[in-house]
Amino acid sequence: MAISFCGYSVFLFAQQANAKKDLKLEHFSISSTDPRSKGLPVDLDPLQLTWVAAGEPEDVKAYLENVQTSLRTAPVVVPSATNKVLVSPDAYRGLLVNRNPGGSNQIRAIVQTKKAAFASDPVDLRIGITVMTVVYADGLLDVAAMIDNARIESYDFNTKVVVSPRNSTGEYFSVGPHIAYQFKKVRVPRPHALDWDSINAVYFGPDDSRIVRFQFLIDNSLKEPENPKWKAVR
Repeated sequence: MAISFCGYSVFLFAQQANAKKDLKLEHFSISSTDPRSKGLPVDLDPLQLTWVAAGEPEDVKAYLENVQTSLRTAPVVVPSATNKVLVSPDAYRGLLVNRNPGGSNQIRAIVQTKKAAFASDPVDLRIGITVMTVVYADGLLDVAAMIDNARIESYDFNTKVVVSPRNSTGEYFSVGPHIAYQFKKVRVPRPHALDWDSINAVYFGPDDSRIVRFQFLIDNSLKEPENPKWKAVR
């Protein structure tokens, strides 16, 4: 009898050891992949969802959800063992109901397994600002702070836009730091003498610089070197 009991105990132990453990996901995080954000979730950037998986691996469905509206992105199917998924701004744009400057949308990550759904804590997805610099073929330059391709109403800000010359004897061109909402376009002197591929900018405020991204739209004709004949007639 004792031998039979021992044998049965060994059998149960082997069964338990070989039993598949249900998949469990925890330790979620949502962060921006743009280094300028320093990890802060910003709605202009791809977002990386990460988790720690324990148990039998399987394919899971991952998506983002707006906590206030319950709107969700289309699910992305990935192996649970990858422990991450990347979501592009285009994929989650439909979740962004709040578009007020300085605001955010509360989102969370949800990952669905065969038996359960696991959710992250809500995080604030900050509304990003695009500082756009446009230079036209005639050398006029405009600077504006934008949300969703629209100038932010009554928004004055501080930024410095700098363009280096094509050669070492030339002069740098810069605009800023104060940029008013009703910024008046400025004419760039000798725009063909500048290296427009070198254009760069720095944001000083009033908002957190981690939520700001720059965009430069330069007319391609300005990227041609200056013709000496043009200089002679100016």
